[in-house]
Amino acid sequence: MPHDYSKHFKRGRKKDLTLDEKQKIVSGLISGFKINAISKPISRDWRTVKKYLANVNNIRTRRTKGQHIVLQKKHLTHLKQEISRNPLSTSLQAFAPAGIDKPVSRAPVVASCKL
Repeated sequence: MPHDYSKHFKRGRKKDLTLDEKQKIVSGLISGFKINAISKPISRDWRTVKKYLANVNNIRTRRTKGQHIVLQKKHLTHLKQEISRNPLSTSLQAFAPAGIDKPVSRAPVVASCKL
């Protein structure tokens, strides 16, 4: 019978620390508990607690995704041709000759387009 490893290896990230969790971390630190002892009751990794304590005043902001535009088939064909001509070009350099007005992002085209 195969063993289920999914409970040991969870992928993805949890949500940001809640205010209640932050208060428990600070109160645990004031009480003299070690980081590992603070992290277990709130079910967070000790590295998460350590990172929070390293910079308590840091307010985490999530990145917004770039603009996405719908491409017609002919534009996609032109874009693929331009990428094959210049594989290391940025999206600005690839989208302009292909006749597309706005780039998806400023990342290299190879990383942002699935061919």
